[in-house]
Amino acid sequence: GHGASNRGRHSNPKMDALLVKALSTVDDAARAKLLARATEIGIGEDQGIIPLHYQVNTWATRKGLKYNARADERTVGLDLIKVQ
Repeated sequence: GHGASNRGRHSNPKMDALLVKALSTVDDAARAKLLARATEIGIGEDQGIIPLHYQVNTWATRKGLKYNARADERTVGLDLIKVQ
């Protein structure tokens, strides 16, 4: 498995190969498919992790502002932009 958040040290060669390929895939749709398949393997087939809590953040802005939410759900003020 990849990354510091892999605290359970789960690893599967097929899943790992999909993650490596996804990291170098520029096309958003193709990358999403690779990551979805890796998730199916890691969670669905291997049960390498059993999510007990899934955090979903919601942001609201006033008219004239747009917030581009990050994939990691961290809130960064620099991601707030003016729109017309």
